[in-house]
Amino acid sequence: MQNENMIYKLLCNIGFAYLGYSLYKYVDKKMKDEGEYVEGFTQLEPFVLKRNKECYDDFYASVFDEIHNFDKLASWELTQVLKMTMPDTKHSVFLDIASRTGDRVKELEDGGYNAYGLEASNALISRCEQKHPDLEIQKGTPCESLLFEKNTFTHILCCDFAIYEMKDKAIFFGNCFHWLQHNGYLVLHLVERSCFNAVSPRNDDEVKWLPLIPPDRKQISKVKAEYEDFNFEKTFHFPVNVDETNVVLLRETFTDKATKHVRQNEITYQMEEIKEILAMAKKAGFIFHAKASMKKYNGDPHQYLYILEKPM
Repeated sequence: MQNENMIYKLLCNIGFAYLGYSLYKYVDKKMKDEGEYVEGFTQLEPFVLKRNKECYDDFYASVFDEIHNFDKLASWELTQVLKMTMPDTKHSVFLDIASRTGDRVKELEDGGYNAYGLEASNALISRCEQKHPDLEIQKGTPCESLLFEKNTFTHILCCDFAIYEMKDKAIFFGNCFHWLQHNGYLVLHLVERSCFNAVSPRNDDEVKWLPLIPPDRKQISKVKAEYEDFNFEKTFHFPVNVDETNVVLLRETFTDKATKHVRQNEITYQMEEIKEILAMAKKAGFIFHAKASMKKYNGDPHQYLYILEKPM
């Protein structure tokens, strides 16, 4: 009964957080309309290319929530985690790897849980501090073993494709295993490489965020969205010999409406098959606990949340 009350409390807080976010978006738009704040392109060059870590700069931090619908994604992910692990607020300690602008950490804190973020980008940390100044966010990556003490966390979250930006996943799993308490959980966002679909963001809070995935279509690798200041395109580039290499390139293209200047991000994913990733986790000591399909959230039946457990 206590756990059910805690989950109910967190779900209520998620609702209040969403209302607060909507108010924030309204004020943000009003400031833009009145000329008090300008978000969008400031680059002078007609074309700018950023790769991997370079992508996560001030501009990207300023548009991150819009192009990812991060607050809604965080709410859905946390609801699944709470259902499948039943944490209590007294003993649970969460770490959110690649915490980005802090929405997952904020919702956990609002629900009464102890939660911390881990983020490599200074720009995203600054954006998080603007939105949620009271959160504790550690600068670094999960491949730095000395960041946290042994047996610190009951839950470690690694969502939003973050695991695929790591070249050495064995180190990642080893560190997570070291940082987790016994019977602690590692939550992973994993996809079926050969058939997952790119999901289209929407810039309309009145419309439910859904992927543009027609039925009975082949894998969708490109989606587009239009925002107030720019047009956005996201494309996954898969190698011809997809069975021989794990490398998948994500290219994000921003086109300024006023100047037609273009900003491109290229992020290289090391995208192993799910069974290979689970084998690495097993070698580190993890066992399978549960999984949830993301189809009800984003319409794609080839994306999942996997929950692994550190046994006694």
